Amino acid sequence: MSSALAEAIKQGEWWQGSVLRANRLDGDLQGSTDDDYWVIASQTCNLYSQNFEQIPVFEIVSAKKIEKPDPAFVKGDHPRILHVRGRLDAELVYFAIDIQRRAWLPRQILAEIGRPDFHLIDEPKEGGDNWEKNQWLDAFSGWLGRSYTRVALPDEFNDALSSSRIKEILHSKLTKHADKLYGIFISLSPDSDEPWAGVLGLMPPPYLLSIKLVTYNDEDPSALKDALAKQLFDATIESGRDETGKKTLISRADLARSHRVRIVKQSIEAVTTGEIYLDELKEYIRYSLVDHLSSASMASPA
Repeated sequence: MSSALAEAIKQGEWWQGSVLRANRLDGDLQGSTDDDYWVIASQTCNLYSQNFEQIPVFEIVSAKKIEKPDPAFVKGDHPRILHVRGRLDAELVYFAIDIQRRAWLPRQILAEIGRPDFHLIDEPKEGGDNWEKNQWLDAFSGWLGRSYTRVALPDEFNDALSSSRIKEILHSKLTKHADKLYGIFISLSPDSDEPWAGVLGLMPPPYLLSIKLVTYNDEDPSALKDALAKQLFDATIESGRDETGKKTLISRADLARSHRVRIVKQSIEAVTTGEIYLDELKEYIRYSLVDHLSSASMASPA
């Protein structure tokens, strides 16, 4: 019986990233409009397991049909919302997935409900020049994984990035250049002779910040690097007024230094996805729009 159910799930072509209309389910999961969908979050190997005692359920996350994706939400930089593309044969549909609404259902439902309405699919290299920017299933699975593994940065560091307005620059890079950037990665270390072996989120200041921009292979990383360096070191912003009432101007890097975060031009790098190895990225933290730059004081019980 269990093997037959598992085979039916497999033959039904259900896998992580399969999409089904909410109106195919019962109760609260049914959805209120035709634009309500669910996307399977469970790993495919668990869906196909013949052991229904150890793995009796599968996980789904809520999605809404949208007209077109927002570039700021397609790579998983936002911790709660992801925009993806679903496909069924030649039909393409876009969805906004909300990770805050999840549910668990008996796995045998997949053996009885028919086939998915759509799938999140990674385009093959043979699919054209933009295949690297159309890795929809990979973006979805990576985004899910990071929701469990996000690294908390020190509150003092987060506050310094906000006060020095470096945060707004990084934010603008992710939103304005989303079609060029694979991601922004940061590295944080003590700016002192004393090493830190504790939890990163408890590291005391002062800090040394490094930034690595990673673009897609068909983009020029040096242009984004030069623009970022100019915004951090050359452009000035108002930091107050002197005793005569005259505006005081300062670079973002110098302002960050006054908040005990040091960044130098040599610590800003930019490479393409083809020029970097996974081992290198392991030394960095992927910058996201919200979680990495929100302090513990912003947490809410809801």
